[in-house]
Amino acid sequence: MFNIILALRYFLKRPISWLATFAVAISVFVVLVVMTVMNGLVVEYTAKNHRLVGDCIVHSESLVGFPYYQEFLIELRNQEFVEEASPVIKSFALMSQENYSWNEGVNLVGIVPQTHGKVTGFFDSLYRKTEAAQVFSAYYNPLSSGCVRGIAMMNRRNSQGEYDHDILQPMKLIFTCFPLSYKGTLLKAGRDVVSSKSFYVANDSDSGVAKIDGTTIYVSLENAQKLSGMDSTIARISAVYIKFVDGEGLKYAVDEVAKIWEEISNKHSNGKFVALLNNVKVEDWKTYRRESIAPMEKEQTMLTALFLLIGLVTVFVVFVVFFMIVNHKLKDIGIFRSFGISAFQINRLFLLSATIIGFVGTAVGVFCALIFLSKMNALEGVLFDKFGWQLWDRTIYNIGEIPDQLRSEVLCSVIVCSLAASVIGALLPVFRASRRKPVELLQVNE
Repeated sequence: MFNIILALRYFLKRPISWLATFAVAISVFVVLVVMTVMNGLVVEYTAKNHRLVGDCIVHSESLVGFPYYQEFLIELRNQEFVEEASPVIKSFALMSQENYSWNEGVNLVGIVPQTHGKVTGFFDSLYRKTEAAQVFSAYYNPLSSGCVRGIAMMNRRNSQGEYDHDILQPMKLIFTCFPLSYKGTLLKAGRDVVSSKSFYVANDSDSGVAKIDGTTIYVSLENAQKLSGMDSTIARISAVYIKFVDGEGLKYAVDEVAKIWEEISNKHSNGKFVALLNNVKVEDWKTYRRESIAPMEKEQTMLTALFLLIGLVTVFVVFVVFFMIVNHKLKDIGIFRSFGISAFQINRLFLLSATIIGFVGTAVGVFCALIFLSKMNALEGVLFDKFGWQLWDRTIYNIGEIPDQLRSEVLCSVIVCSLAASVIGALLPVFRASRRKPVELLQVNE
């Protein structure tokens, strides 16, 4: 009890201790706010990529795809760990309009809405909510072939992060593809080397992944097969998206899918499509989308490393403060030692004082960070209304509200690190003084 009282007196009576407390509080505040925002952005972006493709993807990077997918889908749907599987076609097309001279290259994606919506978050991404059977049915022309447009292709985001557009106005788009045979050669010859088809815009898809929303057009699987030349006697696709039953281990399920595909591939290993079957990969969603997710995670890692430097600054500040405190209290330490108080007890006293500094500074920093995070979006709104300033320009960046939910693991790690930094900073000056002899501490230099 005596140690606690004396440590509190050192904390309250020495203004220099408040400097260390302030340094700890500032460090904790900055780290919590920045790490919360960055961690929120990474988690949100990763979740968007997960919803985009499901849990597992069986795919070929070849433009000609792979066959026997119907047999594969039957086997998958018979597995207890598979909730749903959906075929997908990915191809390139040239988009244009009648009576207009412009054209643009797009990613043409063929899907089956009834199954694709169960595997991915496709239905949630639609601007106009509709039933699966009506996804490709244009409101103004329900009997025509329709398409779903990436929302960022022809629409601009306003300052609030919302798209200004109306899909009720008729818009007819023409998509032109170069259909390929299973060998990768042009399927058509002569003047009519391409396949073209007109579609009415039926809906927009806002997946939240900017690269996808700015380049992708969704059509029915049948239309995509015809345009890309995959509607041969043995039809082909580019990928199968799979969703597993909740609670199923991802690695185990992916390995089981790989075994199923290997059995089908071996079954048809003597056919003419063997080269296409050998190009097929089975990957979990994070591996499949690693080119998009990895840069964000790397930025988060680099940011974490930078904030370790802030922790080192905090250690240095506490070191300087305790070096001054200990030097000012050398006679007190000498008196304690002369009365038989051990070096261990002296160390415990000052380290307890360092713990108090760390605890108070951490508590203040956490409290201020929680208040700031809870008001952060409102504060940004006020700054934008009065000064036109935003942390991220919503017309450029596909970000809604700034992430402000403090995760428990981030909070716990920051608290532990700040307390550790406070104690570590006090170790050297305290141990150095406690090891000196009482006569050296009490001598007076004339």
